[in-house]
Amino acid sequence: MVTRFTPTERYQGPPNIMHGGLVTTVADEIAAWAVIGLLGKFGFTARLQCALHHPVRIGEVVEARSWIDRDLRRLADVGIQIRQDDQDCMTGSFRFAVLDAEGAERLMGRPLSDAWRRFGR
Repeated sequence: MVTRFTPTERYQGPPNIMHGGLVTTVADEIAAWAVIGLLGKFGFTARLQCALHHPVRIGEVVEARSWIDRDLRRLADVGIQIRQDDQDCMTGSFRFAVLDAEGAERLMGRPLSDAWRRFGR
């Protein structure tokens, strides 16, 4: 999965630098969409391990990538890379718990919509 975006000032922590927590949010989203888009399932973030290598600058294009490292049916391991100006800004790995529709409903405490039900394990 690949996405590109340009962070604006509203996403900055220190001046001209994207807040690290928001960079991590981008990583979590691109990882989650790998599970949805590449496996046709959805999961819940169970673990993440990321390293920030270089600051993400405000006003410059960012590219985020994700891929499936391992599909274990009930678990999915996903790799991520966030780059800007040909530099790794963040790399990492995520583990997602992949639930069936009923398990997801129990976890969320509410029924899944029809649009999401089809992604259950």
